[in-house]
Amino acid sequence: MRYDLKKDKLVYLLLFLMFFIDFAFMFLHVFYKLNLISNSKYLITKDHGYAESFQYIKEVLVAGVFFLAALKKNKSIYFAWSLLFLYVFIDDCFRVHEKIGSLLKHRLGIGEIFGINPQNVGELLVTVFVGSTLILILGISYYYSEKEERKFSQIVFLLVIMLGFFGVVVDIGGALVERKIYRGILALIEDGGEMVVMSLILFYILKIKIYKKSYMNLVLPPKS
Repeated sequence: MRYDLKKDKLVYLLLFLMFFIDFAFMFLHVFYKLNLISNSKYLITKDHGYAESFQYIKEVLVAGVFFLAALKKNKSIYFAWSLLFLYVFIDDCFRVHEKIGSLLKHRLGIGEIFGINPQNVGELLVTVFVGSTLILILGISYYYSEKEERKFSQIVFLLVIMLGFFGVVVDIGGALVERKIYRGILALIEDGGEMVVMSLILFYILKIKIYKKSYMNLVLPPKS
């Protein structure tokens, strides 16, 4: 698949800017840890900090673009993707899996499992339940989709797996290590990786051509 760089330079510029901001926040996070700056909102692990807020914007944009595509094309697969990324935003913003995980920990009396602390076990249960439900919805929508939507969704699914790797696997890895410095490094990898992958997802749905037409044509009216 070949791309017209001149024609699509604005979208590539958007990707560059998103990557630049993502990595800038990672460096600022390190600067804070080294006591070079004092504002904790520059931490990428800070709830509702500057980096988190930037991530919220990308998540809302991704969910919104999919929702507009669902309305325009009347395709359930786009609505399913919109629902998934809407949950990602809500979970990131309001810490849903953490709060419900804490509730399950106390209500069910969850103990440590394979060295994973009870809080992380509770969070994992919530993630598995919600993730399974969303995957089921996506699977049904995928089954009834056409070839173009299926191929597009396969790439998005791979990117979501990458997102899940950083958000779940690396997170659990951080809970298993004991040394504070290693936990800090894994936390940086976790949140930094999520930021980069979300930038890729937003770039993909705005730019990558699906065979004969651009995905933007699913959202914007064609030029006359």
